[in-house]
Amino acid sequence: MGKVETDIIILGHFIIGPAHGYELKRRIDRSFGNTYINIINSLLYPRLAEMESNGFIEGHREMQEKVPDKKVYQITESGKKRFKQMVATPVKMKKGVLPDFMDFTVHAVFFSGITKKERERVIMPFYEAYKAGFEKGVDALQNYGQKMDRYSLIMTQAGVDQLGRNIEIFEKLLKMD
Repeated sequence: MGKVETDIIILGHFIIGPAHGYELKRRIDRSFGNTYINIINSLLYPRLAEMESNGFIEGHREMQEKVPDKKVYQITESGKKRFKQMVATPVKMKKGVLPDFMDFTVHAVFFSGITKKERERVIMPFYEAYKAGFEKGVDALQNYGQKMDRYSLIMTQAGVDQLGRNIEIFEKLLKMD
């Protein structure tokens, strides 16, 4: 997962409301689990410090009895603007490599905050790449399926099926207002 997607997840959870680092980590784990991101302290706290120095979040210390103070952060207007901008930015793709569906999913989870046109700009590169991959997979099955060993055949079919399901998701997202 890229730095942009990590930042989207972090800022997106501050939209819900203020939180200290541990609470933020729990929110992310509850909503994303370890499927997309495993927020560890050595990743989270430097990201929070950088976001604070960039003015995207602001923190204040809260006193606690018998335990160390905690720093509670909240998103700023600048952070909300940056968050929206990141969600609306298409995922960087490598030529010849199918783009990462997990990175796309991070953007899509927060699509309600951007316009239909912005969503289309994020979706279309994935849609086109997955359609091309699907067509190549179908072609491979038609032309070489009879010659494949059973393991290759099963895995190729599974890949084609998954690409087809993802294409259906992209088409649903493209139709939404």
